[in-house]
Amino acid sequence: ELLRRGEASACVYVIVSGCCVLRSSYMGLSPDATANGVISMDLLKAKAGETVGELSMIASRPLWYSLVVASPSARVVAIDLQALRDFTSRHMPPEVLEKMLHRVAEKDLRLYATAIHTQALLIQQGKLVLDMFTPTMKTLLKQVLMLGPIGASGVQGSALEVMEAMAKGNQATSKQPGKRTIGGSAEQPVKGAKKAGGYE
Repeated sequence: ELLRRGEASACVYVIVSGCCVLRSSYMGLSPDATANGVISMDLLKAKAGETVGELSMIASRPLWYSLVVASPSARVVAIDLQALRDFTSRHMPPEVLEKMLHRVAEKDLRLYATAIHTQALLIQQGKLVLDMFTPTMKTLLKQVLMLGPIGASGVQGSALEVMEAMAKGNQATSKQPGKRTIGGSAEQPVKGAKKAGGYE
């Protein structure tokens, strides 16, 4: 492991060649829950040119994922906070730095949405159940599942939509037949959502 979940990153890792994997335990599990023998999920393959750990390092915030080397040919470069500060102060105008920090935060949000999407997909497949999760995570997953069947590939836009709407306290209504409510108290069924014994 280059980065470990629960610890703040001391460096930004730049993938030079090969591949590394961002791996996380299930998010928001209740204390007495079990994960049917599966304790982690792979969120993303980081390839050459990608960076990992920058938000944790800048904010001194514990990571919620780990970075694991996934190929024998993997080569990475570590850049610590002081080196990054020296570089940005000399070569990066404030407005460019501000845009870079915004992109870093957005990338972390999309990665978290990928984790939510993965968990929702596993629930849809019957490999996890909602009752394994804390009330807050259960509500989030339930809202994602109510939007309809979840695809197995790509970053799930619906997870981002739900997270943003719940954070703002706004409601989003589907244009498709059957209304959906996100972030509010009312929850209306939509086509593709399970009913009895399911997500409602």
